Amino acid sequence: MCSVVDFSDAAAVRKLAAVGERLVCLEFPDGLGSLYCDSCFLSFSSPVLRNVLEDTQQHQQQGHLCTIPLAGDSDVSVWKLALGLIYHLKTATITLDSAKRLLLLADKWDMECIKGP
Repeated sequence: MCSVVDFSDAAAVRKLAAVGERLVCLEFPDGLGSLYCDSCFLSFSSPVLRNVLEDTQQHQQQGHLCTIPLAGDSDVSVWKLALGLIYHLKTATITLDSAKRLLLLADKWDMECIKGP
């Protein structure tokens, strides 16, 4: 298991898997911040995110960071937990409350790797 990664730091995520052109920005509403991750990890983790990525990348200018606005999601902490699980990293302790929020997020985005089949 790898060490904890700050998904809000694009440079740290680039180092994690030599992401390069595959770096994606998950942008939260109301200035809550952004998280960065590898588009391949997102694609494999969720067919819904895969479709959003494909649509977004078609409309993105070449050479620009692919940004996915998460208008309906405002819980940055649960996304950090989800990304930690997707990347197989050490994550913060998952409490009963955060597990519930994590499962709701996994259900919304159809992340079988988190919620199970």
